[in-house]
Amino acid sequence: MLELAGVHAAYGRVKVLAGVDLAARAGEIHCLAGRNGAGKTTTLRAVMGLVVPGAGRIALDGADLTGVPAHRIAARGIGYVPQGRRLFPDMTVAENLEMGRRAGTAGPGIRDRMIGLFPRLGERLDQRAHSLSGGEQQMLAVARALSLEPRVLLLDEPTEGLQPSMTALIRDVTLRMRDAGLAVVLVESRIDAITALADRVTLIDTGRTRGTLTRADLAADPARLRRHLGV
Repeated sequence: MLELAGVHAAYGRVKVLAGVDLAARAGEIHCLAGRNGAGKTTTLRAVMGLVVPGAGRIALDGADLTGVPAHRIAARGIGYVPQGRRLFPDMTVAENLEMGRRAGTAGPGIRDRMIGLFPRLGERLDQRAHSLSGGEQQMLAVARALSLEPRVLLLDEPTEGLQPSMTALIRDVTLRMRDAGLAVVLVESRIDAITALADRVTLIDTGRTRGTLTRADLAADPARLRRHLGV
């Protein structure tokens, strides 16, 4: 569904990606794993059009997305939960959800579906996003991305800094989205989370893809992932 082939990207003169390949399929959780600074976040930003690739190709169902503006990429069915959430802090929960809905093609009823996934948001619809707890803000960030009814969901470290109950909730929703047929691309640094969630794992190092592992590969050699992510 979502394909990256030989993607290069830079911030000014600083080259970050130097050949990233990835193929995320519907109904799978595809983890992007690597050490800090490997280029994981930049890869997601390139998919979303927030960084323009200097070379390579990004495609959704065969349609070229390379260089397409971010708002048009969202409209084509890619939801993005960035690291740090990036909510509209002075807007209410309801307004944040509505902004997500307007980025896609979902009808007004999508809000009730999001509240079904995250009941606590239903209790805080009129509360401004900046006043929510960290876990509530993460719930809102995920719900906002899902409000555009995406076919692909990009998650960048969605459980970072969360208490265990919130971590479990976010992971449960991620699995539910996979089972609903979404292609989920998950940036995750916790080995336990990767092994529990991933159908496949693409390893990235110094901006280059170093291989892709299946769930069977991880089961056969559990230490391989640890060796790649170790300091």
